[in-house]
Amino acid sequence: MRALAVALMVALAAATPARAQDAAELGPLLQRIATLWAGGDAAAIARHVAEAGVELEVEGRAVGPVAPRQVAAALRRVFAGRETVAVVATRAEPVGGAEDRAFGELAWEHRPGAHARTEQTTVFVGLVREGRGWRVSQIRILP
Repeated sequence: MRALAVALMVALAAATPARAQDAAELGPLLQRIATLWAGGDAAAIARHVAEAGVELEVEGRAVGPVAPRQVAAALRRVFAGRETVAVVATRAEPVGGAEDRAFGELAWEHRPGAHARTEQTTVFVGLVREGRGWRVSQIRILP
């Protein structure tokens, strides 16, 4: 019984640093995506797509999972005609109870036209751990 307790404690101790490391990777990944978003680099964002594709929700229409090419095309349409003022990664955290899932949020400030008023949009980014890293599994652009 004592050996089982010791083995369990060793297993938990070994797993904790990996989970902490995974969580520590989320912030930099979301910051990288925010930088790409600010630059309107749809192709580079699409390179972060999960193997199974991405569930994409734009202007209330949801599709997916879609492949990287479709993600890039959809994001190019989103970025077209909008001038980005700022993008900030506001949140990045693991999903409770699911070691291989996480999410983040971007605060996107943009103008729909050259002289239009600035708008605020929240971009929800779902993440899934594949192999040794995190990949984008969902993008929802919320009004």
